[in-house]
Amino acid sequence: MVMLKFGKYFSRAFETIGNALRLNTFLRNLDATQIEKISSAMYPVEVQAGAIIIRQGDLGSIMYVIQEGKVQVVKDNRFVRTMEEGALFGELAILHHCERTATVRAIESCHLWAIERNVFHAIMMESAREKTMTFKRYLKWSNRFCGYPEEVLLRIAEFCTEMRYEAREELVVKPQYVYLVCRGSVSSFFSFLGKMLE
Repeated sequence: MVMLKFGKYFSRAFETIGNALRLNTFLRNLDATQIEKISSAMYPVEVQAGAIIIRQGDLGSIMYVIQEGKVQVVKDNRFVRTMEEGALFGELAILHHCERTATVRAIESCHLWAIERNVFHAIMMESAREKTMTFKRYLKWSNRFCGYPEEVLLRIAEFCTEMRYEAREELVVKPQYVYLVCRGSVSSFFSFLGKMLE
């Protein structure tokens, strides 16, 4: 019975953190694996009402997601807004290692999830390495690139970008790009010369 409670608790926490990351302007391009790893690395923080979580001007190194409770954001002693469950704050400090741009104070007791800058960056670096190796593997499997030396494939892979398309979504092929189908299939499309490719 206790395990079931914890299971539901962590499932709700993962959902809250995942949604907060996906909705954030600076973090919305994270993929599912990155979101899962970041969510797993976050740790709980309990804050009492009235406590200052972030102070404007301090050098920050932690990002937070609110699981329960409400906080108030104040900048230059002026009220900015109130945030509650599902809100994310402190992301600029972990992305850019800059000073806090506002003060965040708990209006009521809060349960937060937190991640430190060094952990976040370690996850992002590992994720970038994994993606590069995956892209290199796809390039090696393709007829066009299979004969290239390993170091050339690795260099090309470093510049690859993953793009996702839904079923039946139209893919407009641009002549200046090379496309590799990593997952799924493409039945047919037309090149910029009007020739059908399969």
